[in-house]
Amino acid sequence: MKYFSSFNETIKDFRVEKVPSEASDGKDDIYEKRVGQKYSKTANDIYRRLTENGDEEKALLMAQRKFDQYLKDGYGLPSKMCPCTTVYELVGEIRNKEK
Repeated sequence: MKYFSSFNETIKDFRVEKVPSEASDGKDDIYEKRVGQKYSKTANDIYRRLTENGDEEKALLMAQRKFDQYLKDGYGLPSKMCPCTTVYELVGEIRNKEK
């Protein structure tokens, strides 16, 4: 099942919404509605698109909080934490090496 994360003004107002299956192309419709362009994870400029239409710092903070919540709930393996990712750790490592 696919999910789309969104928030209003603060991270405290974080919501996770179900997105229709890929067969109905629902996730693309949500992205297109919110940012006015078609979504393609293979787009050459995907990072630019996402950073122009979102907030990378908030996304990383939300990802870390989601991961921490799964740990608190007793999930020990990231592969069992759906929807969840540890990409925020990779981004942190890359940023630290750039300094």
